[in-house]
This record gives sequence, structure tokens and C-alpha cells, in this order.
Amino acid sequence: MSRFEAVLLDFANTVVQFDRPQIEAIHVELAEFLSRTFAPIDAKTLGAAMDRVCVEAPLSQDKRELTPVQQMQRVLQEAYARPFRTTDETVIAANREYQELFVRSIEVDDLTLRALARVRARVPVGLVSNYPCGVSLRRSLSALGIADRFHPVVISGEVGYVKPHPRLFEVALELLAVPAERVLFVGDSWASDMVGSHRAGMATCHHLGLAAVQDHAERYARYRPDFEIQHLEELDRILTVGWLPGTKVKRERR
Repeated sequence: MSRFEAVLLDFANTVVQFDRPQIEAIHVELAEFLSRTFAPIDAKTLGAAMDRVCVEAPLSQDKRELTPVQQMQRVLQEAYARPFRTTDETVIAANREYQELFVRSIEVDDLTLRALARVRARVPVGLVSNYPCGVSLRRSLSALGIADRFHPVVISGEVGYVKPHPRLFEVALELLAVPAERVLFVGDSWASDMVGSHRAGMATCHHLGLAAVQDHAERYARYRPDFEIQHLEELDRILTVGWLPGTKVKRERR
């Protein structure tokens, strides 16, 4: 029988792709909005500021999540290096536009939908995501028609911390009511997802198929996830394997 009684998934680059193509498209559209509405800005300058600000929370010592408005305020302050006084209205309008662009950028393919259905037929499936705006992430799930496929849904913007902070994993496990050692966590980020869930006592599965190709050799020398997959459909194999605690499993290669 399978060791796992539940699966927790990351969202971006695990269930859906949200990598450089989507991010850079948002930079272009948001720069056009800001240039029309407030002051000229080019997409490259705006994108560089967003890239810096959006990693502040995961790289910080306390892992405190910024609110969406705090994040946007920092983006505008960095992007408009020349004197530019942002108002509350400016920041709120820019954040509203950004959240709309985020929701519209998210798509899910049929193969993933079928894979999710197969996993859910076996075990409960939850979602644990780093994103500052819980409302927008939940809107994206509803827009995709998959909001009812995950329980629990734990979002950093609602918890107040980002992965790998233990609180997100603790909340998810409490809501699942399944022992950590019986839960498989699937995500694309080595530091946030793999290390974070491993420290929480879960088995780990590194999703490598949707994010940009990275060299994980140095990271894997410190901690190697239990499984690696290219697509969620491969979870069927993992859940079928009779992997009990203490049993060595040969990792399949593709």
C-alpha cells in the first residue's frame, strides 16, 4: 500500500506555469498602465524593480510576507528612481491592475486537470502557495474552475509568512489532520518547497517541468528531494508505489 494519505501542492510552476514568459508579459502591460496613468516607465526598469522586491520576503530572516500594497509601494519607489511621489491612490490603483494581470495570466492545461483528478481520487489534495494577495490567488483558482479541487488552500498573504517558514506547513497539516510523515509535498522551489516541507516532516517531490531549467547539483548535495517529476501525471506512479517508512525507493529518471 502507499505510504501517502494526502498530497500538498505548490501553485506556481507546479499546478500552473508562472515563470518568465508570464512574468515578463505582466511587466510590459503594467508598465503601459503606469505610463498612461502616472508617469512614463519602461518594462525593463519596472521588471527589474519587481524582480528585486518580490524576492525580499523569501530571502529575509523572519520570512514576513509583505501585503500586496506594501509590495507595490516598494516596487514603485525602486522603479521610479528619479523624484516621484507616490500617493495611496497611485499604489492602490497600480496594485489593482497588477492583480488583474496576474489572474488573467494563469492557465491550466488538460493534462494537469486529468492528473489532479487521478490524485484526488486516491487522497485529499491541498495547496500551499507563496503569494501576497490571497484574494487574487483564490480568484485565479475560481477562474480556472479548480477552486473546489483543493482543501486546504494555504496562502502566505493570509498566514503572514512565506515558505519555507514553518507556519504555512503547520497550518496545512492542521487542516489536513494527517501526520506529516504521511503527506507528500510537491513544489518547484528547492529552498521554499523542498527544504521547507522536509523540515516539517513531509516527503518531498521536486517538480522540474514548468520552471526554467536550473542546475540543482549544489543544492542537492545539501538536501536531495525524495522524488523528482516533470509533470503531475507522474504522481500516479509515486502514490502507487508501496513505499513505507524506512523503505528505500529507487528514483525513476526521465
